[in-house]
Amino acid sequence: MVPITHILYLAVGLFVAGLGGLLLTRRVLGLWLSIEVLVIACCLMLVAFARQWGSTDGQVLAVVMFALGSQIVVFGAHLTDRLGVGRTHLADIDREGD
Repeated sequence: MVPITHILYLAVGLFVAGLGGLLLTRRVLGLWLSIEVLVIACCLMLVAFARQWGSTDGQVLAVVMFALGSQIVVFGAHLTDRLGVGRTHLADIDREGD
């Protein structure tokens, strides 16, 4: 059995990686993927604490969050594709106002 501290370290690492990607990337698709990594980190923490306390409520909420987060990323990828990912001037956040 893996101790909860190991799971929490992994979740914090994923959260920091997602936050770093959110702050450092300029591509819209990269932003959507970074948001998904943040959601996965939160789901991992919910599952870890639910296992620690012997409850299934956190696990059910994590499954719902993961499903909604996946749908958001797919919807964002579709919108990004519709806006023109192939054309770099439309996929770059810094040039959106131009």
